[in-house]
Amino acid sequence: STGKRLAYVLFTSGSTGMPKGVAGYHHAVLARVGYWQKTFPYEASEELLHHITYTWVDHVMEVWNGLLCGRTLIVMPDVAALIGCVDRPPPSVRRILLVPSVLRAMLDRAEALGKVPTSLLSRVAVSGEPMPATLLSRYRKMVPGGTLVNVYGMTEGHGDCTAAFYPPSRPFDGATDR
Repeated sequence: STGKRLAYVLFTSGSTGMPKGVAGYHHAVLARVGYWQKTFPYEASEELLHHITYTWVDHVMEVWNGLLCGRTLIVMPDVAALIGCVDRPPPSVRRILLVPSVLRAMLDRAEALGKVPTSLLSRVAVSGEPMPATLLSRYRKMVPGGTLVNVYGMTEGHGDCTAAFYPPSRPFDGATDR
């Protein structure tokens, strides 16, 4: 059984401001991967970008989801390389997990180039920062068939606690613009 077997330890100050180590367990990883696979199954030849630092809880989804589902991880050495994917998008990448400020930078780059890598940005999950309503509106205009998921989670919860899904068919319901 994988129940209480330790998978990782992350350090966070969380909402308390007091540093602490948080143990992550195999069952939590498997539950998170299983949910996302059921919700957004991979295409046959899909690959994933890996850019999230191992000290942030969202690396669990990015790395473990890909590996447990038999996907190739394309490692991005830094944020500049990730934003550079707008210039030369990997053809087999169909989803990406970003903080909203990096999504904004990618959309800025796409506007400057006059082209939007719609396959790369077809499924975007954002996490780690407030998601402004203006950015969601801009994403929808630039990637009309895209789906954006605004995810909130915490290290202590081992991942996602709540999510707002914005597929192309869902009317915008007024996320706050912070």
